[in-house]
Amino acid sequence: MLYYQHYVFIFYMTHTRGTIAIKILVTILVIGLIIFAGYTLYYLWQFKYGDPEIRARIQLQYSDQFSKGIDKEAPSDFPQYREIIHTHNPQIGNPQAPITIIVFIDFECPYCQAQYPVFSYIRDQYGPAINIVFKHTPLTDLHPQSLNAALASSCAAEQQKFWEFHDRLFETKQLGEHALFETATLLKLNSSQFNNCFTTKKYLNDIQEDMNDAARVGVRGTPTMLINGTIVEGVLSQKNWDTLLLSYLKK
Repeated sequence: MLYYQHYVFIFYMTHTRGTIAIKILVTILVIGLIIFAGYTLYYLWQFKYGDPEIRARIQLQYSDQFSKGIDKEAPSDFPQYREIIHTHNPQIGNPQAPITIIVFIDFECPYCQAQYPVFSYIRDQYGPAINIVFKHTPLTDLHPQSLNAALASSCAAEQQKFWEFHDRLFETKQLGEHALFETATLLKLNSSQFNNCFTTKKYLNDIQEDMNDAARVGVRGTPTMLINGTIVEGVLSQKNWDTLLLSYLKK
């Protein structure tokens, strides 16, 4: 009888421990599923309705770092790249530099925004060795505020404040019409001149010419860089930029 009771006790304890272990495992799995579902819903909500900065981070994490606007393959190079540099294109750096970087940019593109800090780095670090040429590429189907930002920055260029305006737009990521006028005021642009320039879309033809050049070169989206005629697409790290530019300087 004692042996039987001992056996029953052992069976009960083993069964109880097994049941507890299963319950713990099930609880962990349920909690894990709840957390996963929560994160999924959070990302979906942020991607559709959330803060633009968070949305950009999600896009950068889960997709190619490139706002694709044209569905075709880009050529590997464009030896006639200097033909698409026009007097209306803002430039910064050394016009006689061994490296010319033509950048096709959309102010509302999250990948262009992500590239901006690194772009600022190469602009400062390699200034005498590079010449940067800016070309507007507003992908309005994807980014409805991009055209107004391009028009406003062109009006700032008319008053020799393009790069200051450019930096401000990327730093604040505020591209609504009211914000554009606030930026113009902050930079002490002539308000009457800026207002007339913007409301009449004075530089729309120049922007369209940049878009035509983008199609001619084979730009598929933003950001795209044409480095001495060679196309480079998407966001590059600081290390990748250093490697790339140093390779050109060694030639």
